Amino acid sequence: MSDAYSIQVTSETFETDVLQKSQATPVLVDFYAEWCGPCKTLGPMLERLADEYAGAFILAKVDADAEQMLVAGMGVRSLPTVVLFKNGQPADHFIGALSEGEIRTILDKHVERVEASPLERAAELVELGQYDEAIALYQLITADDPENYDVYLDMAQALLKKGDLDSAEAIVERLP
Repeated sequence: MSDAYSIQVTSETFETDVLQKSQATPVLVDFYAEWCGPCKTLGPMLERLADEYAGAFILAKVDADAEQMLVAGMGVRSLPTVVLFKNGQPADHFIGALSEGEIRTILDKHVERVEASPLERAAELVELGQYDEAIALYQLITADDPENYDVYLDMAQALLKKGDLDSAEAIVERLP
């Protein structure tokens, strides 16, 4: 896992990666197993949220099959189990796969999120290949600030990446 906001944790690294790191930044620990169906749904959702929250919390993943002593020591009885650590202590938890909205509600109680500007968010959406969402956001930005020609160029680039050459060309031709 090369994700900037997600780490794989073992019993050897739990003290450092979870308990110590949670003194400064909340750490969300996902106890999962490869054979666990709900884990396969929850894992990617948690990774997406970790990216979206951009370091406001760290996602620590624990393979329950490989780390049975750690799992038993934490009192985990079913998978997936997710525990949020703050200041070296469990602050919240849930068992089973929740909806993204329910997970956000739990996170927002404990995590201070740094909001990306609409322009940064649109650029992130382009990187994620979510061109329609990015273009809609660029349109909102230009509606508020019609003289911001850089945003029109960013929108044209998103349209090009989406494969909409005609719309991209139309935007560029209208620029002064």
